[in-house]
Amino acid sequence: VAALSPDEQYSELQRVDPITAERLNPNDQQRVSRAVEIFRVTGRPASEFFAQHTFATVDVASLVLVLCRPRDELYARIDFRAAQMLKAGLVAETVALRAQYGQVAPLDALGYKQACRSLDGTLSEGDLSREIAMHTRRFAKRQMTYWRNEPAKRGWIVRPSDHEEAQI
Repeated sequence: VAALSPDEQYSELQRVDPITAERLNPNDQQRVSRAVEIFRVTGRPASEFFAQHTFATVDVASLVLVLCRPRDELYARIDFRAAQMLKAGLVAETVALRAQYGQVAPLDALGYKQACRSLDGTLSEGDLSREIAMHTRRFAKRQMTYWRNEPAKRGWIVRPSDHEEAQI
């Protein structure tokens, strides 16, 4: 599917699943390509799967655990992990993935994106670990912001609260 142009993908979707094609914007490449993939893999249109799912509202009791480390410890672990990724062969893995699949969306993920930039010559090999760590720290910060704000939006009970000390 990735080898098709966006217009070809949308045309195929219109042919195999007009209901989903009507629902999706032709410029929504990720959803259009996914709907085409669903049809190619299963032989059934995505709209059929969606019709089977009732999406019923069900009250669910759940326990959500969010592990929070002190920022300096977290950042040290991120730096270490970035270096380990490179030692374990991230660049060679990226070369193999690009050779097999081309420049596909999953290669925009943390680590792979920077490895691609290094392979393309827009990021020096010496800066690679530092760039991976920097972007990972930014991602971790967004996650912390999300989890800090999410309980209030959803009415969740948080333990320990801001006034309680965590028991370790």
